[in-house]
Amino acid sequence: QEEGSLRLYDEPLIMGACVSDENNDSNPDWKTQNSAPTKRKIYKLLLLGAGQSGKSTLCKHMQHLKGDGFTRAEKYDLIPIMRSNTVGYMQTLYTETINHADEKKNLQIPKELKNAFEEIERDEENLFKLSEDLAQKIAELWKCEAIQDTFKRRSEFQLDDSAEYFIEKAETLASSKYFPSEDDIIRNRVQTVGIIHTNVKFTVQDTEFEMIDVGGQQSERRKWGSAYSNISAVVFVCALSGYDSTILEDEKTNRLEESLELFATVVYNKELKDKPIILFLNKFDLFEQKIREERTPITVCPLCKDYTGSPDSTKESVRYIEKLFKGRVGKKRELFVHRTVAIDKRNVLKVFQSVKQSVLQEFLQEAGLIRI
Repeated sequence: QEEGSLRLYDEPLIMGACVSDENNDSNPDWKTQNSAPTKRKIYKLLLLGAGQSGKSTLCKHMQHLKGDGFTRAEKYDLIPIMRSNTVGYMQTLYTETINHADEKKNLQIPKELKNAFEEIERDEENLFKLSEDLAQKIAELWKCEAIQDTFKRRSEFQLDDSAEYFIEKAETLASSKYFPSEDDIIRNRVQTVGIIHTNVKFTVQDTEFEMIDVGGQQSERRKWGSAYSNISAVVFVCALSGYDSTILEDEKTNRLEESLELFATVVYNKELKDKPIILFLNKFDLFEQKIREERTPITVCPLCKDYTGSPDSTKESVRYIEKLFKGRVGKKRELFVHRTVAIDKRNVLKVFQSVKQSVLQEFLQEAGLIRI
């Protein structure tokens, strides 16, 4: 497969381990005419990872596609959050442009537009409701060369990955007739606080999973331990695209470095030592964009300074990062690796179908039903 195309990467994967016939009496998940009903096993997946890794986005996708989905009332409740986030994204870009503009390029926001935006900002009571007038100003600001130049160096400050998506549809969001689309819900950023249980039923061979999402910010990690009991596997999510940016908490620590350090604590946790570990290298699309289009090599990350591959090769760069994670696991423990795009429905479905196979394989092995 050519470099640059999205693909699923599994390692290791035992093909056929989970294939079964619905009418096969030996299949414990199905009852026959002569057998008593069997309680279906629920496989619990614990999603761990640093803040803004994309864990909750993956959960939302599976809830929408394979779970109960979102009610109309729940979608309505998200509208104010989306509008507020959109205003916040532009405020961040505007402030960065005003305070840290590149003087050599002599790029400035037109005075008339600047004055109009700042006048609207002073109305704090209604600011984050995103009026149609404000939405129009946001659209005009987005077209400014100075704002676009600031956006290109977004790794230097904190800006959500979905900022561009929502800013570009600010005027749609401001409409009184607006109602969230599936993409809007998936891309919407709501910080996870505490522990969230999301029941998701996979249709492939009718296997049922319970996904447990926990907050990834440093202040939330002390709650992780309460979610360790009775889980079937750990899914650790790392945002590949964070290799050139810093974490929100201190704006100094590299995101990829923090993710690797956090991953190591999970691997060596005594309560999780016998659990399968599945690694999602998420935001592969943004990673690819930074490597190939923005020409930002992974060597900007201190942990990748020894990388000697091609600076604009996505394939070589991601393999190097995979090796860093494998080095934390060691040779005695298997690590199932997937490159994911949490906002891509087809990619997420394909990945979770493979996750199901990986998890079931481990349990069949433990039961002595298959051998490797």
